[in-house]
Amino acid sequence: MKPAHLAVVTLAVLAAAPAAAQRRAAAFATAPPAPSLAPGDTVLEGLPRPRDPYVVGRAGTGALGWVLGAIAGGFVGAGISEATGHTDVEWGNLPGVVIGAAAGGTLGAGVGAASPRFGASCGFGKRLADGVLGSVGGALVGAGLTAITDEGAVALTIPIGSAVGAALAAGC
Repeated sequence: MKPAHLAVVTLAVLAAAPAAAQRRAAAFATAPPAPSLAPGDTVLEGLPRPRDPYVVGRAGTGALGWVLGAIAGGFVGAGISEATGHTDVEWGNLPGVVIGAAAGGTLGAGVGAASPRFGASCGFGKRLADGVLGSVGGALVGAGLTAITDEGAVALTIPIGSAVGAALAAGC
């Protein structure tokens, strides 16, 4: 889009926003009176339950799995880099360590989020498959977020995205 077009669109939005904000609100119908609660009733009855109430716990175990997997993956990546002779003159084994840490951390987050049962109705295999796929998706989202943030943020966005993605997917 040309800068002139972008300026016209921006001015049009800025001009229309105050006019839209000053419109009168439509009259709202009054809500029916709230039913009285009998002893033992709870307000939450009838509301939809979350798919997995243990998402925070799974995110924590996924983050721990990411750290352990990244450490193990870093060592494996350094070993592969050394064994294949793909070392950089200036950086040594660092490229292998970084790639291994990212791969190991992503796999570790999926395993970490799937490991605790937390009342899930499915088996470990399904939680593991879902957790690893969610971890990969979260890592990709985290990598994509670096396109709109500072490039140094990749050190945080990939692990956080991986752990949260694994936690959201691993609950059955």
